[in-house]
Amino acid sequence: KLVPASVSCKDRFQSGRYEYSGDRSSTRLECSASPRQHYGSGRGGMNSFRTAEDIVRGLERHGLRFRSFKVASEGQWSSEDADWNYKDVPHLNQVHTMARTVPAAVGDEFIATVNVQRFAGFAAPISLANYVARDGSQVYFTTILWFVLVVKTVIIPIDSIGSHTTRVETTYQIGSPAALRWLFPLLRRVLASNYRVLMSEDLPMREQRGRLRSAGYNFASDGRQRTFSETVDLQRQNVLPPPPGGRGKVSLSGLVSDGDSVLFEDGPGGLRFVRAKDGRALVYDRVCLHEGACLDEARLAGESLVCPWHARRIQPLAVLPIAPDSDLQVQCGSRYLLTVRGEDCTVSPCEPL
Repeated sequence: KLVPASVSCKDRFQSGRYEYSGDRSSTRLECSASPRQHYGSGRGGMNSFRTAEDIVRGLERHGLRFRSFKVASEGQWSSEDADWNYKDVPHLNQVHTMARTVPAAVGDEFIATVNVQRFAGFAAPISLANYVARDGSQVYFTTILWFVLVVKTVIIPIDSIGSHTTRVETTYQIGSPAALRWLFPLLRRVLASNYRVLMSEDLPMREQRGRLRSAGYNFASDGRQRTFSETVDLQRQNVLPPPPGGRGKVSLSGLVSDGDSVLFEDGPGGLRFVRAKDGRALVYDRVCLHEGACLDEARLAGESLVCPWHARRIQPLAVLPIAPDSDLQVQCGSRYLLTVRGEDCTVSPCEPL
């Protein structure tokens, strides 16, 4: 039996790439269907992944009262990019600044973590469960004192000719004893502020992958949903670059001090030349072939670049002398050929086999 809910959207704002609307009472069901059960790939056999609505209805039957609000992000990236971003485990401690995360259990469709989370300037440990629900949404839940937070995230592809446009809608549902519902506006402001910080850190990752797609890059995982467990494999090369473009010239004489860089730009890809401590030039891809991070500003550790998304160590594709009498030709990976004459390096595509 469905009891109609009173809905009032008193607050709404739109800023940059995300928007927010709130103060919506949750719909309440007196009876709920049993969650669909299915067999997972893990050791446990049969798994049951309840939707956010299932959890809220169950807690309401135990006396908790819920109020909800919705936030959304939208941009030129694919639904696969958003799905990966929400399931990617290694970036949590490399990209995000509001929490430090300790994964406790990671499976294909679920992850449980203990986070040291910052709220309004204070750090507090919380446990967080995140999984793919039976309706395809991602569900998160945690408890803080007398409050429970249930979050539902839905990824919505938007038809747009010639571009990858996707919208992600996230619904926060805050439950508490009825006597504490007056704190909802304060909790909503804290969560909305936290969401803005999260999006300021996550959206650049999705946008980078959108730029790569527009330049002809693809990803081996396209066409399917990612799993939490596969994202922890930093050796996986998921990026499929297009054939290299035209040729160009790079002056190695611009590499004066240790760590100096010059770029050969081939769309969002190409090569980055970095001067090492021993005076040689180290040559790297501008794109991390793991998941597509831009390496233009990645820091150098020894002779390795450190990926800003996952801290993956990336070895140079080639090492060149910086000397006025240099005369050599080097294949750089499988895509480029480097011809060095003096302190000038000509970059050209490798001839197809």
